[in-house]
Amino acid sequence: PPLEIHPGMDREAIRARLETIRAENTVADLAFYAWRDLSLTEARPFLLAAMQRSPVVLTATANLGESECVARLRALPSESIYDGAGRCAQPDEVWTFQRGDGVERLLALAVVLRERRRDPRLTIAIKGQQALLLDADGATLCALPTAKQPRETLWCLDDIPLRG
Repeated sequence: PPLEIHPGMDREAIRARLETIRAENTVADLAFYAWRDLSLTEARPFLLAAMQRSPVVLTATANLGESECVARLRALPSESIYDGAGRCAQPDEVWTFQRGDGVERLLALAVVLRERRRDPRLTIAIKGQQALLLDADGATLCALPTAKQPRETLWCLDDIPLRG
């Protein structure tokens, strides 16, 4: 079906229209991925982008030790640049704006640790109002409070290729 959106429609009207045709219209479906609302989409495309395209956070933390990276990300204000429980910031946005929800800051930390360790076996788990970054053995590397409530609450990063 055609998008049938036009100038003068407010955001909610556009969103409602796209939602009604999402199952039959690929462009409408992809709009939700571009919006990065993880309560309405699969997490994998968002996670793949985070792991493969985060040069800002990698460059900014290059001279910091792992414990200093954890401390710096933990100390950032726990406030996402995006409203709502599903819309999430990418790691470079967290670093650039120096703030992020707990799950957003843990994703930034995961990018840094995967690159440094050259080990993709990390997992982010969201349990209620808590986000956890887990190592390959399931040990908690860092835990932060989160207000984000994505559709998928276990983000296994193992199958996402390392950069270069």
